[in-house]
Amino acid sequence: MVEKKKIDAFILAAGLGKRMEHLTDDIPKPLVKVNNKPLIEYSLEHLINFGIDNLVINLHYKSKQLKSYLNMRSKILKKPVIKFSLEDEKLLDTGGGIAKGLKLISSNPFFILNSDTIRVDRKINVMNKMIEQWDPKLMDFLLLLFPLEKAKYYSSTGDFLIDQYNCVTRAKSNSSVQYIYTGLCLSSISNFEGLSGKTFSINKLWDESIKKKKLHGLIYSGDWLHVGTPEELIYAEKNLKK
Repeated sequence: MVEKKKIDAFILAAGLGKRMEHLTDDIPKPLVKVNNKPLIEYSLEHLINFGIDNLVINLHYKSKQLKSYLNMRSKILKKPVIKFSLEDEKLLDTGGGIAKGLKLISSNPFFILNSDTIRVDRKINVMNKMIEQWDPKLMDFLLLLFPLEKAKYYSSTGDFLIDQYNCVTRAKSNSSVQYIYTGLCLSSISNFEGLSGKTFSINKLWDESIKKKKLHGLIYSGDWLHVGTPEELIYAEKNLKK
């Protein structure tokens, strides 16, 4: 098992947030408020609870606003130490963004988080379970997955299937039990080495790992919310108040 204190994290926060429509005209999506709390705060709180000391966040759309907010936050809360990977000229997509900021990551493996999801863990932070399950000999990535049937108001289809050995493959349209990627995974550094400067989706790496049977998953038993549209935002706010 990897030593918990040495794990870094990378938050993907560079996207344009176009599906949020007017809500992201003047602010970046991670600063859209969900029950008066910026969306990115939900991810930051989990990282602090887990004990992350070193955090990398990539920036592009309205980058000055997001950077200013996070710097102000860091003056009050000293941890985690936040480093920024700026994609100033163009968006590099999820995989390319991580590859560009990889030099700022000092742990192997490291966590990758989307900034537009909210999870409500049960008794313990699920990141602890992921660390316990991580096996670098068997895995390139370990994805946290959520059953599609439990994701009300989620505006897309399932992403993956998972077998009895926790190996993950792509979901097919006729698959009876499908799972959604929750926006949290563990990754080996080697997945992104030598790819800096390229524009590509992390899905490309996942598909390569599927061929090697090295894409693994953990099914999430807590509550999970995706905040990608105004409708999903309304549902998330109502659900979190319950």
